[in-house]
Amino acid sequence: YLVVGSALSAIAQYDAPAAMAKAKELENETADNMRYAIMDLYSNFGSDENNNYFVKQKDYFTGFESFGYLNMYSSFLKRCNDETVLSGAAIFKDFAKSGGNAYVKFFAQKAIKGQIGRYQDKEDEYTVKLEEIKKGAGDATATQQLYDKTHATKQKLQEIYDSTK
Repeated sequence: YLVVGSALSAIAQYDAPAAMAKAKELENETADNMRYAIMDLYSNFGSDENNNYFVKQKDYFTGFESFGYLNMYSSFLKRCNDETVLSGAAIFKDFAKSGGNAYVKFFAQKAIKGQIGRYQDKEDEYTVKLEEIKKGAGDATATQQLYDKTHATKQKLQEIYDSTK
């Protein structure tokens, strides 16, 4: 499995769609090396449609093993829509509440905070755009809607984070 996982990573450097297709075929493999290889591939090239793989894998990682899972899942979520991010944050919350030790709790909380920070950055970008549009007397409706949606998602993430304390 280590060889197959390494091969997937090598293929991805030259043909990510082919590597993604092969990873999809291998999703039912149970070896940890294969799980990590697929999660790594999805965290770099995946989309919302690959979220189910991470959801299915959550129960296979406990204690310190969960760090790798949480790290790759957090990276993957940067590629996803708001709904997927919120569902992932709920999984991080579960790890924070029942991860087995303080280190897992801290790492899960850190993953949620990372998502909050990402949404804060997006919110800041929309604020700048809104100010530029207003200076030019343009229509800010679409940008305001994006800002509002981003702000609402950030608030939900903050609520999830707060519930882990």
